[in-house]
Amino acid sequence: MAGLAGEWIDDGAGLPVVADAEAAETCWRRWREAADGAEDDELRAFMLEAEEDQAAGRLLSSVFANSPYLSQSLISDPGYARLALEAGPDAAFCAAQEEAADRTGFVEESLADIMLRLRRAKRRAALAIALGDIAGVWPLEKVTGALSGFAEATLGAALRHLLRGLHEAGELALPEPGDPERSSGLFALGMGKLGASELNYSSDIDLILFYDQDRTPYVGRRGVQRVFARLAQELMRIMGQQTAQGYVFRTDLRLRPDPGSTPPAVSIRSGEVYFRTAGGNWARAGMIKARPV
Repeated sequence: MAGLAGEWIDDGAGLPVVADAEAAETCWRRWREAADGAEDDELRAFMLEAEEDQAAGRLLSSVFANSPYLSQSLISDPGYARLALEAGPDAAFCAAQEEAADRTGFVEESLADIMLRLRRAKRRAALAIALGDIAGVWPLEKVTGALSGFAEATLGAALRHLLRGLHEAGELALPEPGDPERSSGLFALGMGKLGASELNYSSDIDLILFYDQDRTPYVGRRGVQRVFARLAQELMRIMGQQTAQGYVFRTDLRLRPDPGSTPPAVSIRSGEVYFRTAGGNWARAGMIKARPV
C-alpha cells in the first residue's frame, strides 16, 4: 500500500503544524486500538499502514492535533476514512452526498432513521470537505460550494420524507408519491449564504418555505396552513435537533415575511401582499441572494 493518498496529496509539507502533540498521540493510540478491533483484515491493514505512510501520516497527525471533531470522525468511521485517504476528498464527498440524497428506501424510513442517516452523511461530508481544504487541494469556492450543495441535498431528503408522510396520512394526494416534491405546491428559498452558495463550516441555513394554495393537492381536514406549519417545525427538528450524532444544519426560518406574526410556512399570496405593502427595502434586499433549493 505504498503511496497511500499519493494520488491527491503531496508529501504533506504544507499541512498545518502539529499544534498539540499530546492530543495527536492520544488519537493515534485510539486509531491503533480501533485497528486492532477491526473485523476486516484489509481495513485493519490500511489503518496500521496509514500511520507509516508519509503523506497520509502527516495529514492524520495534523487533524489529530488540531480538530477533536474531525479526529473522532476518522476514528469512529475508519471505512470512510479509508475511502477519503485512498480515493481522495472528491470521491469521498460524492459518496456522502449520494448517501444524503438517497431515494431508495425513503418510503419505509422512519423519522429516527432519516435523522440518523443525514447526521452520518453530514459527518462524512464535513470530513471529506475538511480534508480537501486542509490538504490545500480544494480552493475556497469549492469548499463553500460543497457545503452549500450538501445542505441542499439534506433539505431535499428531509422534505421528501415529510411530504411523503403527509401523503400516507391522507393530508395530501400527491400525484407522484415517489417524487413527493413534484406538484406538492411547496418550495424552499435558500437565503443569505445558502442562497449564494457561500456556506462555511459553522453556518446555519436560512430558508423561507412558501406554498401555493392553488397547486397544493390538499385533501385533509386540518387546513393546509396548519399542516405546512407543522411540516416546517418537523423540518427544523430533522435538520437542527442535537442528538448523540450531532445535527445536520441549524435551520432558521425567521427571514420569512413578517416572522413575528406569520406561520413558519407562508402562502405565496400572503408573501406577495407583504412585499407589496409592508415589506421595506431591507426585506427586498434580503431577496437578492435568494434561490430555490
